[in-house]
Amino acid sequence: MTQKAVEVLAGPDRTRPFILMVEAASIDKQSHVNHAAGAIWDTIELDLAVGWARRWAAQRRQPDTLLLVTADHAQSMIMNGTVVIGDDKLFDRTPVYTAQNSAAVGTQTAKVYRDVHSNIRAIYPFNDIDPNQTGPGGPPAHQRSPLVAALGYGSLGAYEFPDYQDENGDGYPENRQVGEKGKVRLSVGFRTGSHTADSVPISAEGPGAFLFTGVMDQTDIFFKMAVTLTGDTEEGDRLVPLLRHPRCPRTIGIR
Repeated sequence: MTQKAVEVLAGPDRTRPFILMVEAASIDKQSHVNHAAGAIWDTIELDLAVGWARRWAAQRRQPDTLLLVTADHAQSMIMNGTVVIGDDKLFDRTPVYTAQNSAAVGTQTAKVYRDVHSNIRAIYPFNDIDPNQTGPGGPPAHQRSPLVAALGYGSLGAYEFPDYQDENGDGYPENRQVGEKGKVRLSVGFRTGSHTADSVPISAEGPGAFLFTGVMDQTDIFFKMAVTLTGDTEEGDRLVPLLRHPRCPRTIGIR
């Protein structure tokens, strides 16, 4: 969709100016119901779209395309670390037990699945998780046992890296176990089913990218974009090759 949109907007001679916003909205929808796999999948789709746009901009005769990547808010999913868990538990959708949490707003229940150590969900009243369940229900956020049963902590074999499988070589590991490989997986956790107040990052590449550094108010992005549209950013754009010079300490994100 990104490729087609750019081709139409830029015109047959690729010279028409345009502004395009590409939104990966499913990251938000999947996070609200604490569906980590869905949020990660749509993030990969966004990454592919951004990758195509960067290649398109790099092939331009003149560096005339500014690319910005950011978010309108954060969600509560965090990376807890890694756990060792096999396919037999990761993909088992049979609830182990139901946890309940009583509060002033009422009693919330959560089904605890066997993948609980790799996907710790919030106890949140998501009725749409299981339409056949009576009363508020949701995915698990409870843990009763150690992260890994007797696998020999300290044994290098259990934590040997790389452990993931990338069968087709696309840079995105397949989330599956092959023999004893592929069992070391990310552990993610949700605290709520709502947005959070975290600051979100923004990356910039192209003319005027030097304007998008440091901490800024979200409304500043509009005005900084307006400055780049004037085409008068050449003086500041010289900063980027200067930062690439070997005499300067490496600046993360500068290409």
